[in-house]
Amino acid sequence: WSGMLRAADTPRLLIRGFGGLSLLSICLAIASGHYLLAGLPVVALIAYLALVDFRMLFYLLLFCLPLSTEVVLPGGFGTDLPTEPLMVGLMLIALLFALAGLRRLDISAYRHPITFLLLLHLGWIYLTTITSNLWFISFKFSLAKTWYVVVFYFLAAYLLRDIRQQKRFFWLVFLPLLLTVLVTMARHATYGFSFVGIHKVLHPFQRNHVNYAAMLTLFLPFVWFAWRRQQQSSFRWWLLLGSIALLLLAIYLSYTRAAYLALLASVGAYFAFRQKLIRYLIGAG
Repeated sequence: WSGMLRAADTPRLLIRGFGGLSLLSICLAIASGHYLLAGLPVVALIAYLALVDFRMLFYLLLFCLPLSTEVVLPGGFGTDLPTEPLMVGLMLIALLFALAGLRRLDISAYRHPITFLLLLHLGWIYLTTITSNLWFISFKFSLAKTWYVVVFYFLAAYLLRDIRQQKRFFWLVFLPLLLTVLVTMARHATYGFSFVGIHKVLHPFQRNHVNYAAMLTLFLPFVWFAWRRQQQSSFRWWLLLGSIALLLLAIYLSYTRAAYLALLASVGAYFAFRQKLIRYLIGAG
């Protein structure tokens, strides 16, 4: 009975502890003037998720991708908040998880030639880092490449294995992305949708119009495939159809020619995959 009571009291104790930490951090932030201390509860919550179920941390990262902002730090450093710290933490968790269950780890999903090419690419980056004249900058670049590859390729392949998880991935990215597009378009309208205006309305979501257009262009095929899978004339069907039109308009108003070309190329690539012409196109290239 005492064991059952202790188990039942655990959620209550956690809530009380989290509330106490929140109150303490706010008081410390006000008293010291260091307002970053008010973020301690968020750090504690992320640490708790990392220990209990790191999948929730991965889902949080996905949700934050369209909402992240670039922050310039002292000493020439810069980072994207909150996504880059989440990536670093998830990389360390993924490595520990892989080492702990090395014998039980299913590596069949990683035997694809793309995995080999990606590892070869990463190895070449580290090799050139050793011979670089700007060693410190090159090392920072190599580290950033590493946590991108570990989190968005290896960890994503492990966590997004079935259709249910893939649908969750889509909606976690799509909804905040749609919000950023709506906010950007509304702000851009105040400048008459001008080329000069697009540079002024992207903060804090994107660094520049090229990054903005690239993200929309890369995610548009996911929206199109999700729309194709919905029941016709359902709410989600109309939502995604309207979103496709909105994303196309947003890409056009981003004034990024590379995005226009990428969209045209993606249509050609789709039909090439459907007709199994990729090997011929590669040979012709």
